[in-house]
Amino acid sequence: MADVSFDRTFPISLQERGRKAIRAIVGLEEAIAAQSVFCQGTIIYGKKGKSRRVPRKNPILTIDRNRLVTVLLKQLTETSSPNQVKVHFNCECTAIDVTAKTVTLKPSEEDSFTVHYDLLVGADGARSHIREYLVENAGLPCSQNYVPDAYKSVFLSRLNPSVGVELEPNKIHAWNLNQELRS
Repeated sequence: MADVSFDRTFPISLQERGRKAIRAIVGLEEAIAAQSVFCQGTIIYGKKGKSRRVPRKNPILTIDRNRLVTVLLKQLTETSSPNQVKVHFNCECTAIDVTAKTVTLKPSEEDSFTVHYDLLVGADGARSHIREYLVENAGLPCSQNYVPDAYKSVFLSRLNPSVGVELEPNKIHAWNLNQELRS
């Protein structure tokens, strides 16, 4: 299993649409739920103390991004044979041939190699090289916007009587500190 850092990460919330998609893979929703927190909504706090509630008809699963990656990788490796799926880490995608269905990968300290694929998933982040290549060379339609503000996860005790804090359970609590910083 790959070493995953939990130093700097953020939570991901899976709403009903996302949960429905993962239900297609037997056992995946349960594996994710075991590492998640069920939330019934969000409370957003403004700078002046006012709050706004965003209730959820169906509970959302909230999980740390890196923990989700670990669960997905574990589920993938435990339920697939090596003939079905091969996972390569620390590789840069240097070329894609959509006609031949091949990808050329360059590991950080080895020679490049080419692999065939049935389905190519560009899950390499917001500034995806795979998506960029597919947009430029394979006609993939794409619209991308970056959020200019900063987001920081802070884990707080729900109850802190010494300062009079009692956060409502089963909710995501979010603070808009200013235009550039959210917590």
